[in-house]
Amino acid sequence: MSANIREILLTQEAELLEIDLDCLEEQLETGDYDYQYAKSCKETIAAIRHKRQQAAAKQHQNKKETSEKSELPQIPLESLSPYSTPSQGSSSPAPNQDQRIMSAIEATRLGDGSPNAFKQLVGSTPELNEQFVKTHINELSSNELSSLVELMSFSEEFLEQYFPTLDHGAIARCQTFSEEFFIKHFSDLNATIVLKQGKNSWRKKENRSNKLDVFLRLKGVRY
Repeated sequence: MSANIREILLTQEAELLEIDLDCLEEQLETGDYDYQYAKSCKETIAAIRHKRQQAAAKQHQNKKETSEKSELPQIPLESLSPYSTPSQGSSSPAPNQDQRIMSAIEATRLGDGSPNAFKQLVGSTPELNEQFVKTHINELSSNELSSLVELMSFSEEFLEQYFPTLDHGAIARCQTFSEEFFIKHFSDLNATIVLKQGKNSWRKKENRSNKLDVFLRLKGVRY
């Protein structure tokens, strides 16, 4: 096991999340490790954190400097002419499309209230997609959001952005996501559901990375 921790720190530094470093530190504290070995590993962890803090501070400074040097928008000269006409190539969403979908959703609410009516609407309305859900997420009920997570495939970016709002059980069962996402949200996602009922290929032991395998063993997960 000791060789694993040293190897992880040296070969997977860029992939380690803060929660990974916490787990490795805890293992060094509670495990039966040689004092010098544990000290060396802890110093490496501290160095990784320090380097990341410096990088974050530099990135923050760069963003600040960029915002202070924001440029005025560039306006094409032809658009200033009184004879100019709107570009024929410009496109915009179909007018009132979102309103029509929201009206259809409202109709399912005013009916018998059966979840099946909403699910049928989702299955027959391709325009009810991730972008629509992003735009109207505050207008959708928790039950409707749960059904959407069960029926649709969302990007990991979407799952991350709206994670506090979404049904974690439905995410665990019905969505695909990376090992890093699972590790980050381990305390909120039921490991049994993710690894036994989920859709991710790495739920099978033979498809897992060494990083996830070690993480699960540190958490006491044996399947």
